[in-house]
Amino acid sequence: MYKVKSTREIIVESSIIISSLLIFFGFLKQYWFYDYFGLKIQQYLGFDEILISFFGELPFILKLVLYTFLYFFCINILFKIFCYFRDRKKKNIVSSEVEITNTLEEYINDNSNLKLFLIISLVLNFICFFLFIFFPSEVTIIYLALVTSQSLIILFDFLNIELEKILKDSIAVIVYFTIVLFCKNKIDIHSTINQYKEREYMICLKEEVITTNKNILFLGKTKDFIFFYIIAANKSRIIKSEDVKDINIKSIKFVTSNK
Repeated sequence: MYKVKSTREIIVESSIIISSLLIFFGFLKQYWFYDYFGLKIQQYLGFDEILISFFGELPFILKLVLYTFLYFFCINILFKIFCYFRDRKKKNIVSSEVEITNTLEEYINDNSNLKLFLIISLVLNFICFFLFIFFPSEVTIIYLALVTSQSLIILFDFLNIELEKILKDSIAVIVYFTIVLFCKNKIDIHSTINQYKEREYMICLKEEVITTNKNILFLGKTKDFIFFYIIAANKSRIIKSEDVKDINIKSIKFVTSNK
């Protein structure tokens, strides 16, 4: 029997878990990306940069939150519609919010219903997976991660695994962010390899000018370093920020559209 925690305890625990996960996954996203190009980014990141590494993904994180709320809002609406038509069919009386919540809990606590929900979730997993394979985008990534983490929670309930709710939710969140960042990393790598079609970076050093093209890729920068990848030589090049005199970025799409 687990102790019922107060709202304050839940908020404090959740805040610590969420902030820790944001820092961890912010770093993990960078590590996965640069590791693909043979760079150990942890050697070039300061501690302060690790702490704020997730800020680079803040616009995407906001989308995650928006689509997550939208996903569960749609599920809630669908269940309310189901309850409405069920009630109209039986007694022509519409259930209250409390009754709908109780009905949902009854459905969730029923093992046969859990089995059905698990099967539906697994089918949706396969659908979302193939959607991501053929139509890779932020939206397909988010819904793939949502359905997978939802399937995991249903599996816990179906197998009657006794874990605290906050622990179950934490595992689901970890799985969610791992899938999201791993898949998004694939998109970012593909975008970086094809960046020459969209923009050109010109970095002016003291004795040299580096211009990116289909063979020389701009990977990114930290406070003290700038990273390039030379495809033909299959190696990375690291430049100290103090050696850079100027950086120019030209939009290839914009130039092309005006020709």
